Amino acid sequence: MKNLTSVCSRIGLSLICLCVLVPPTFADDHDQEIVIRMTDFKFEPNHIKLDMGKTYTLVLVNDGLVPHEWDAPDLLGAIESAKVELKKDGQMVGEMYGTPDEIEVGVGALAEWFFTTTKSTNGPVELICDIEGHLDAGMHGTIEVR
Repeated sequence: MKNLTSVCSRIGLSLICLCVLVPPTFADDHDQEIVIRMTDFKFEPNHIKLDMGKTYTLVLVNDGLVPHEWDAPDLLGAIESAKVELKKDGQMVGEMYGTPDEIEVGVGALAEWFFTTTKSTNGPVELICDIEGHLDAGMHGTIEVR
């Protein structure tokens, strides 16, 4: 983990995770890929609906001029996460198994998050960029598992 943290720090990616180990089989077979672009200061799209019982690859792409963060803590109880892959310039520079509490993506980088939805969120839950000032600038949205 120390090497991953060092690599991620150098390229502007970071993860804060609740480490629950799940076998990586989800990453090999997914039902749908969803690309979310992080710009200054919004998520595109900013309202996401997922179907229960499906396996997803969520691709977080930072097209902005500053780092951005994906933070949707109320989603965590509705998914089973396999892993997150961190990429810069098309190359994988790190991976993390388990469920991330938040994912920070550096400028020009991306994170691919592989997970399966396991239960409903009972309506939309908040999605924010929790970096200081970004939420106030309008960087928020919703995500829902139905």
